[in-house]
Amino acid sequence: MQRFMMSALVWFLCAMAGASASGTHIVRGQVYACKTIEKSDALTDQVRQMRGISAYLDIKAAANAGECQLFLAGDAVFLQSRRSAQHVCVRPVGKPDCFWLAESRLRPVPNPRPAARR
Repeated sequence: MQRFMMSALVWFLCAMAGASASGTHIVRGQVYACKTIEKSDALTDQVRQMRGISAYLDIKAAANAGECQLFLAGDAVFLQSRRSAQHVCVRPVGKPDCFWLAESRLRPVPNPRPAARR
């Protein structure tokens, strides 16, 4: 619940500040992201190939080592770097490390609508 509240607070503050498209984003669905593109791609391939327990053990080991992190739907992240049309590096709120994932797994924080003038 605390993680959800933090994500909601960051989303609200960024929306009020008019966050840019290259700034704050919200994670779509559940996704693992890793500190290197190669590791992130390798884990994604294992999951796609339905390697079951092998993929699970690799993901668990990488997460325990701090090499990868699980992001949940609705988590707020800062888009820090872009390597290609597919790969972006995001930094979790309040964390110094950047993790690579597919840009399709993100949605930008919407800019607030301008107030109506009277």
